[in-house]
Amino acid sequence: MKIDNDLSAVFRSASVRRKLLEVGYFFGDLEDRWGYTSGTLTRLGLTDTEMRNGDYQKRIHSEDLPNYMHNWDRLNNGHTDVLYCEFRVADNDGKWHWIETHAVVLERGVGGGIGKVAGFDRRIDVRKQSEEILQQEYRETQRKLAINEAVRRVGADITLDRELRDVLDHAVIQIAEVIHFHSCEVYARQKDQNGGMTRVFGASLSGSVEITTAQNDVSYFLDMVSENLYPVIVDEPRPPDKSGSPDAPGNPYANYTLLLVPLRVKSQFIGSLFLWRRSPEPFGGDDLYPALALTDSLAAAVYNRSYYQEQISRLEHDELTGFLTRSVFQRNVPRMWAEYQDLYPHNSVAMIDIDNFKAINDTFGHDTGDHIIRELARLLRDGLRREDLLIRYGGEEFVAIFPNTDLDTAAKSVDRIRVACTKSAAFELEQPLSFSAGLAECHNCDTSLASLIKEADVALYSAKRAGRNRVHRAAATA
Repeated sequence: MKIDNDLSAVFRSASVRRKLLEVGYFFGDLEDRWGYTSGTLTRLGLTDTEMRNGDYQKRIHSEDLPNYMHNWDRLNNGHTDVLYCEFRVADNDGKWHWIETHAVVLERGVGGGIGKVAGFDRRIDVRKQSEEILQQEYRETQRKLAINEAVRRVGADITLDRELRDVLDHAVIQIAEVIHFHSCEVYARQKDQNGGMTRVFGASLSGSVEITTAQNDVSYFLDMVSENLYPVIVDEPRPPDKSGSPDAPGNPYANYTLLLVPLRVKSQFIGSLFLWRRSPEPFGGDDLYPALALTDSLAAAVYNRSYYQEQISRLEHDELTGFLTRSVFQRNVPRMWAEYQDLYPHNSVAMIDIDNFKAINDTFGHDTGDHIIRELARLLRDGLRREDLLIRYGGEEFVAIFPNTDLDTAAKSVDRIRVACTKSAAFELEQPLSFSAGLAECHNCDTSLASLIKEADVALYSAKRAGRNRVHRAAATA
């Protein structure tokens, strides 16, 4: 592109040139090797000589220089006649300033390169600062969303019928989404070991070495968090029995930072999460919030699958079904229900009754009736989660308690078993066996277990009156 030389003449006019340069315009004649640097850059200390011999490039931030040079190369090679770029340039004191440059090729030289070029520079520090603030807020929002999603997924894993190892394995995957670490451990209180702590889980990220804390060091680390129940960051930990400097050969934790996060249930210390990260990337304050948020769910998983399972295993069970007896239910379960209400926002109850059971007993005898009860008990036990409580409430009537479960989820579980019951050949009857069920939910409420069972019982008889072989729900209690 070629235009007349009026613009060159304009820049040669001292009075006009001064005004144009002051507001940020620049001009360069690369063939005749003369030009003028914009006032935007000269006020930062750059000179015409630097611009002509290329020394100005030394002032451009190393992160911005490649893109800056790429844009000018495209302009010089004829791929485009227009340039736009943003970059940081250092003033004479070494302070960085953001510059926005617009340039246009006015005339190409004989070889097709830039002959004459004009453009405009302006400072954009305020805009860049605003952008950085917005980006920080955006990143923080995204981080909080990621943390919330990780907490939700860990919570969902806890409601599924999984072994503790499997739950912790999935939980660690979610933790790794929001906290960078190389190796992790979980220590939990075991009731059968006089309150001692046992390593119930250990894992490392791909390519990392799994750290196992020495047994005689575990209590030293646990003491750091057991009293105030707040996370602690330990840089290059060195327990008392390790001598020398933190990176001495005798210290297996050299070059690591340890984030200790207590597992707590109702202000009770039940264990700790150990997260290990290799130096030089120590944990920081930004890691504490997601660690606390996620370990609340971890603590519930550990507590549910150790303490409650142990409690249940010690209670009296019905010989025919293996379920808790009604007398045990009346003595012990209300206290457990109160703890469920403290721990979880959703807890549900189901009343289940075999349809036409009296007629089956009268027709086929009590042995057949016992066989039917055993087989239905097996379907219920296999179809529900390990932590769900099953009680033989009456002869052919059962209660199922679903901790940390909303009404929809509980109803789907019971209905799935109802359908399996009608299709099972194990009952050895001429007609399919069915049951009716009524469910009720307590959502962030202090409703007693007895009151909720009454609501479920009303829903059960509603199902019976509607024709049996169905699941009805009571209105949610809040």
